[in-house]
Amino acid sequence: MKSRLKQFKKRLTPLVQMLPEVIDRSWLVSTYLSLKKANGLNYKEDTFSRLPKGQQDAIALGIKSLGSSKTGNREWESGYYFNNAMFRMVALAEIALKVLFEKKAKMKPPPSYP
Repeated sequence: MKSRLKQFKKRLTPLVQMLPEVIDRSWLVSTYLSLKKANGLNYKEDTFSRLPKGQQDAIALGIKSLGSSKTGNREWESGYYFNNAMFRMVALAEIALKVLFEKKAKMKPPPSYP
């Protein structure tokens, strides 16, 4: 993931500058920062979901804030940041599809796609 983050960082500045007005720049930057944080916490697939359910419960119920140094929390927190980035990417893709549809079809996009 580290090499992909470097590629993403190189493309970030030019990409932000050419985004249409309707796309929130902070979402794109936040996506990058969430991926960077997940990588910093050594995100490796979904290690949290592979823990025994009892251990998952104890960790989840014990989390009081992000940034805890407890070992089990790092797996959960790395997944949190990775998932945050994925949700943001999906939202940005949806917004971009609607912008492209409106630009190419010269009409408002449908509220959802069949």
